[in-house]
This record gives sequence, C-alpha cells and structure tokens, in this order.
Amino acid sequence: MKSPKKAGFVFLSLPLDQIAPLSLLAKAGNGIVSRTGASLRDLFPEKKYPLPPLTKDGKLPKDISGEEELDMKVEANIKFLEGLASLTRTKLDAGIEAGRSRKCIFTIQDPLLDLVSSFEIDKYISGNPLSDSITTFEHLFKKDDLYLVTEVIKSRSFEINYDSDISTGSHASITVEKMVEAGGKAEFTKQNKQTMKSGDNGPLLAIAIKAVQLLYDKKWWQSKKDAKYRINLNPNIVEARGPEDMECNYLDAEEGVINSLK
Repeated sequence: MKSPKKAGFVFLSLPLDQIAPLSLLAKAGNGIVSRTGASLRDLFPEKKYPLPPLTKDGKLPKDISGEEELDMKVEANIKFLEGLASLTRTKLDAGIEAGRSRKCIFTIQDPLLDLVSSFEIDKYISGNPLSDSITTFEHLFKKDDLYLVTEVIKSRSFEINYDSDISTGSHASITVEKMVEAGGKAEFTKQNKQTMKSGDNGPLLAIAIKAVQLLYDKKWWQSKKDAKYRINLNPNIVEARGPEDMECNYLDAEEGVINSLK
C-alpha cells in the first residue's frame, strides 16, 4: 500500500476543521502556497454550471494507507510533530525529541476522505465566467499562482510510533484538557507510542490534502476568442511554512508538510 505522501497528498502541520475541497490557495514563494480564505465559487460564480459535487466522509482507496514514515532528520517533519503536540497543549514525548536522527511512523487512525472530481472542476471553470472586480485574485490567476484543494484526509485520532534506545524515564501517562476545544487528549505509553485525539465527539480534523493548479490561457491580442481556463493535475508544490513564520502554509509533495492555516 502507498503512504499518503506517495499517493500525492501533503500534510498540514496542524490538523484543522476549516479547510475543505474547493478551498483556494495562493502561491507565496517558490513552491510555497498560503490559504486565502476564499473558495472556487468566489473566483467563478455559479452561472452556467453548478459547483462540483462534494463527496464527504468516504474511505481511503484500498491502495492508500493511513501510515506515513517521517524522517526525523527533516526539519519540516519535526515542526509537524511539534505543531501537533502544541495543538494538544502538551509536549512531544522526550523519546521523540531525543531520537531526531531516527524515523517514526505517523498514523492517521480511522481516516476519512472528502473529495471533488478534477474533471468536474475543469468543466466548471470552463463553463462559468471569471468574477468581476477581483483585481488581486485575477492578477494571481493570470500568473498561474492559484491552487485549489481537491481532496482532504481527516480524522479524530493520530498516533506516533517511534524507535528509541535512549532511556528518558518520561513515558508517563498524560491527559490534556482539550484539543481544539473538543475534549481531546494525548497519551504516552511505555511502548514508544504517543496517541493524540480530538475526542469521540470532537471535530474531524483535516490532516493532509491534494490540490490542483489553476491555469490561465490569456487571450492573444489579435484573437477574437476569450481567455481560457484549465487545471494542472500535478502541480509542483514543494515547501510549506506556517503562520508563525509568514502566515502561509506550505506543501511538500516529497518530504515536507503543509503547515497550519488560520
């Protein structure tokens, strides 16, 4: 089975319940994208075609697992785990912190998938007019600097399994009051395992996404045809930074993550 990253997903550094398919992202540097707070409908109002239908709470494809091996030598992976620990209002287990030269397995437990069809997105932007009076977004669009979320993996529970031969004496059982104000908890065990939950009735938190790039084919000055719009199914999204750095998220299709968005 493929891991989420090998299947083309990129991780959010902090799980969120505020990002969904059809959310717009904007380029904020070489390989960096940031959340805009806007959606596809803001860019292309529904005129001729309705919004692409959303499939919610589906299962992951059978060839994709919920497990991801994280190389602790990659700084983005450290930030990802630190961000998740911060969200639970606790600290990473000292065994994880001490084992930065090793690897760990991050597991999305009971993952669910929200998605929209890229084909339907392509049809939608080809058949509906671009919104008026959106100077900034139109400028980004003409530069091919807008991206659209198409798939979101979400869950209420996450687990970290790590290899450590360092005795820290810190494997105590800890329960925190809440995670995203949802009654979540973080647990530490003697089996080098740390579990973080948003609670049985807590929000489903987005943990990884896929995105496509929106492309603008401008109208040639001698042509009578209007500009055309299309999508790039495999955009080169490389790195991500969170709001604590520059108020943007980053995507790393190979080794990085998307850091949390406000």
